[in-house]
Amino acid sequence: MLKSLSLFYGESATSIYRDKHIVGYRGNEAICWQFVCERQKYWLQYIAQMPVPAVAVQQSSGIEFVAALLATWQLGKIAVVPGSTRRSQLNSILGENAMSKVHDCENFVAPALSLTPITNQNATHSPADLALIIYTSGSSGAPQACDKTFIQLDAELLILEQCWGDTVADSLFLSSVSRHHMYGLPFSLLWPLCRGNAFVDKSLPYMESIDQLPSPSFTLITSPVQLANLPPALDWRYLAQHCAAVFSAGAPLDEAAAKDSLEKFGLQVNEIYGSTETGAIAQRQQLLSPAWQCLPETEMRIDPTSRQIEINSVAAGTTDTNWLALSDKAEEVGPQQFMLKGRSDQIVKVGAKRVSLSHINALLASHPLVREARTVILNERKSRIGAVLCLTPDGNRLLTDQGRNATNKMLSHHLGDELESIARPRYWRYLSSMPSNTQGKVPRKLLEELFYSEHQPRLPELVSSSLDSDGQEASFTIFVPHQLRYFNGHFPGNAVLPGVVQLSWVLHFAQQTFQKLGIFQRLEVIKFQQVIRPGDTVRLKLRWDPHKYYLQFVFDTDSESTHSSGRIGFKPHDE
Repeated sequence: MLKSLSLFYGESATSIYRDKHIVGYRGNEAICWQFVCERQKYWLQYIAQMPVPAVAVQQSSGIEFVAALLATWQLGKIAVVPGSTRRSQLNSILGENAMSKVHDCENFVAPALSLTPITNQNATHSPADLALIIYTSGSSGAPQACDKTFIQLDAELLILEQCWGDTVADSLFLSSVSRHHMYGLPFSLLWPLCRGNAFVDKSLPYMESIDQLPSPSFTLITSPVQLANLPPALDWRYLAQHCAAVFSAGAPLDEAAAKDSLEKFGLQVNEIYGSTETGAIAQRQQLLSPAWQCLPETEMRIDPTSRQIEINSVAAGTTDTNWLALSDKAEEVGPQQFMLKGRSDQIVKVGAKRVSLSHINALLASHPLVREARTVILNERKSRIGAVLCLTPDGNRLLTDQGRNATNKMLSHHLGDELESIARPRYWRYLSSMPSNTQGKVPRKLLEELFYSEHQPRLPELVSSSLDSDGQEASFTIFVPHQLRYFNGHFPGNAVLPGVVQLSWVLHFAQQTFQKLGIFQRLEVIKFQQVIRPGDTVRLKLRWDPHKYYLQFVFDTDSESTHSSGRIGFKPHDE
């Protein structure tokens, strides 16, 4: 039976489950309810010392995230859930003073600034009703703060239970998406918590680890990006026998990925359509029907003029007289059923003319050598259009053999007379994959930065760091930005991080960490074993020997996946 969230942060929360009730798994170690309650008490004491109404909660561990959320709510405070671990966004949530004390961007609980979230214009809830502030993906602009009440969260969980409660049964929930957005949070943490299912503590870094589960039956919360790249070398026959359900959200699933998922998991993917503001709205199993069907307790209508979808539901925080208009356009094809027809917020002004980026995207994607296409208006380049494309294998061969200019001309010619001259892309970028976030969405800012070399970073984003007690071993978890300057031309359509850049990053972090490296002399036993690509999160391990003046380094993903390694020799300055 599904339990209300309010039970979990009340005075009797410890009696909801038996002490030995399994809440989650860390590897093969079962984490019981008693441990969660102990962690909740810890966070209660920690957060109680913060004289602020809102607390930023970011934890890579699902167990710690849940415990910190429950403690925050028990104290009557609002939980602010950052949508990104990038310091630029965290700084706007925490402020410079609090941010200076955060050393691990993936794991912290800290006082939050006063924020002004997006709310329904006619909403009647008070600040005391608020459960959390969570962020939009930023795919159509800068990420925006959005508030959620306990009533909204409970309403969404009730819908999930009504639709799929019997399907997920007693399966183990595992997630390959971030739990810090309005898909991963309710689907992969709050829903199993409230219905008594166990969940895997950490999000899956790679689909390859899906077969290393402590439970035979599982429910997978994932995204189109990950379903489009399912690894072939798994025991899919075994996994298909034990998969209870697969959910995907963030964007429509490609038909080929839907067919591959059906073949591998043995069941249809449940695609979820929704937004941060509304929560889950509709679902489909596209190989049965391409139309979206509204979820229970959710009403949909289409504005006859704008063709935009309007939603009314408790989960969206609307009222009978105050529907919420979305940016997506649609066509109604049956009772509470619709087909998506692009986005209204993709209309931009180029010169004095209105241009639909969605239309340009569709035209480019219709070329047989184009796998995916996105366009963006470049305000710093006289508001011209930039196109970002992922090509098919044949397209990448053409790009390699004939070059960028010939490929640009081919695609521009393909647009034919469909577009006016001013609406044609003037700038082109070719990637192996779109720069998506953990929701599988493509933030506009990342697309823009691909076209401005002066804005493109030269260093990775530091996620976390640690230094051992003797000050000679350090570890850094880093994220490799899609728009990194060194990916330009290396290689078009199939970018990899150059080895020389990896060495420069080794020196950068070593110089910041260790006192005196001395004068560079030589490289030794350098090995480049696996490529590092845009969007990868990798670990850099450094060991400094102050006696031999050796710096050893390893870039890896885990103990079995080494990207590169080697040793750098130095000599003292006084020699």
